Amino acid sequence: MDDNAKRFARRILLLHGFLLIVVLATVAAAAREIYLKTREQMVQQAEERQQMLAKQTASGIESHYQSILNDLDLLRRADNDETGAEKPNTEEPVILDRTPPVLTPAERAARQAARAAGRPLPATQPTLFGAVANLFNQLGSRSSIVGQVMWKQVSGRVSLLFTMNRPAASIAVTEVHVIGSDDDRLNVMDVAQKSQHWIEDLKAPSFGRFDTYNGVGANLICIPMARGRDLVGVIPIAGIEKQFLKPLNDNKTTGAWLIDEAGVAMAASRPQLVGTTVTGITDPTLHDLTKQFVIDHNKGTVEIGRDFRIGSATFAPAMISAEPVNVGNKKWELFLTTSLDDVDGLVAKLFHRALLWCVFVVVSITAILVSTSIQMIRTRLRMERVRHDILTRELNQARNIQLAWLPDRQPLNQSVDVAAINHPASHISGDFYNWFELPDGRLVVTVGDVTGHGMAAAFLMATTQLLVRNTMVRLGDPGRCLEEVNRQLCVQVFNGQFVTMLVVILDTANGRMQLATAGHPAPLLADGESFQPLPVEPQLVLGVDRETKYITETYDLSPQASILLYTDGVVECPNPVYTRFGDERLRRCLYGRYEGAQQMLNQVVTAVTAFRGTKDLDDDLTLVAVQLQPELSSRKDIAEAAI
Repeated sequence: MDDNAKRFARRILLLHGFLLIVVLATVAAAAREIYLKTREQMVQQAEERQQMLAKQTASGIESHYQSILNDLDLLRRADNDETGAEKPNTEEPVILDRTPPVLTPAERAARQAARAAGRPLPATQPTLFGAVANLFNQLGSRSSIVGQVMWKQVSGRVSLLFTMNRPAASIAVTEVHVIGSDDDRLNVMDVAQKSQHWIEDLKAPSFGRFDTYNGVGANLICIPMARGRDLVGVIPIAGIEKQFLKPLNDNKTTGAWLIDEAGVAMAASRPQLVGTTVTGITDPTLHDLTKQFVIDHNKGTVEIGRDFRIGSATFAPAMISAEPVNVGNKKWELFLTTSLDDVDGLVAKLFHRALLWCVFVVVSITAILVSTSIQMIRTRLRMERVRHDILTRELNQARNIQLAWLPDRQPLNQSVDVAAINHPASHISGDFYNWFELPDGRLVVTVGDVTGHGMAAAFLMATTQLLVRNTMVRLGDPGRCLEEVNRQLCVQVFNGQFVTMLVVILDTANGRMQLATAGHPAPLLADGESFQPLPVEPQLVLGVDRETKYITETYDLSPQASILLYTDGVVECPNPVYTRFGDERLRRCLYGRYEGAQQMLNQVVTAVTAFRGTKDLDDDLTLVAVQLQPELSSRKDIAEAAI
């Protein structure tokens, strides 16, 4: 894979990777939005359900207490109708025995079974002087009949119902009349004594604060009657819990609390918290919650997104709905709680389904992006391969054409042996060489170097070589030839390229050598065993200044002289540690005498190859070797050595 294909593949992979990241980010954002919206809707629906349930439960509790109040008010009216409000109290008080009733084993077992089953307790004849029977017999009137009917009406909702006279000068309770009782844990005198201070100032029917009577949590209801009497009922909270709150508290994810006007928990989802005062909680969130709902009697729903503690109990994050409960003159608050884990569980189920679709979309888009990128890279690789094949064929053709421009035979002059090598750094070389004979029999040898590599250098090389051949045949002088070629090149536009060139004319008949150089390295000449550069005056390269003058210099030649012409690619050839081959190393490797030009050329090529090792050529490498009067009788064909 070439550099262009690698860059294209890298660009495609980066682009598709970026698109995949965008898709993942979009899907993640969409999934998060789906989760948040779904949770918001689920929480909103849960809030609406919970608020409706709280409202219904509060309404049920209010109706429960209101029905007791309405039923007991009938007894007050019946008593007032019979006695009259102004009629003095002439009845003898019934002093009740303070001792609890004595139950037979059968009665005790029946009462325990009824209590365990949640049924009303069977009536027993109290030992308090037969209170109910004495009351009914003593009244012997319409009110006693109403009292019997009324007890049957409120039994199960009221655990103890009695009347008591308000004490005048003493706080001791002396006159108590029991109408009915179905809980043997309640002692009427204890209840009367505990509540008499609250009853003293009542003018209208009223409900009392939550309190505990011998382990029974209850509220009192008091209805003032005629002749200084009060009708008092004990309403157990257990009945409220069983009828309204137990179904909620039995659910593991929900709970119900009933808080009285003083902030005391009359009923709680955890029994150990009954009697806890919630207004004394120091947790900031719960403190604000109790102020908003318990003290200010607002209604609404809030979320607590962390664990919280009430008393000794720890609760998970929950949604709490508050609903005021108006019971007579009291304002209570009903709290319903639902664990947010339940809501989050429902949301998680829906979100998992949506997440599966998101994963499917991501996988599908990823597969499409991967497939697209692979196909694009494969297509580009095929195109690059085709282009590379076409370019390779074109370069090979260009190289063949370039080689065709180079001489492939020995000169006609039998006293001169010439060999040359041209190895390009890339497919096409910018170096060139040539030799040809002038009409007068002299031999012209040229070598040149065009800046750069590739097709542009090859075209300039071909143009220069053609100009040299045509001009040299016409002018016959190296300096004048270079001047004419320079003028021609300066007329053309070659994008700032220039040419170095050396033109040599060998006159073997007269033993002379004429040469002119245009910025090219001087040739090496050997008359014996060592090669030395000729002291050639350097001149400006071709293609820069059309007015440049080039001088022709003349040197004498010995009959067996050896001449080496080369380009700078030889002396500047680097090794793996980037040391240059250099002029000195070139002269040393040529030390000695040679039988022919090819032998001289092979010596240089071997030295350069050993020096550079595995390092690729940085520049074209061109050598032209000339041997006068070779000792070998056979002629050497021109060969291109493998570098």
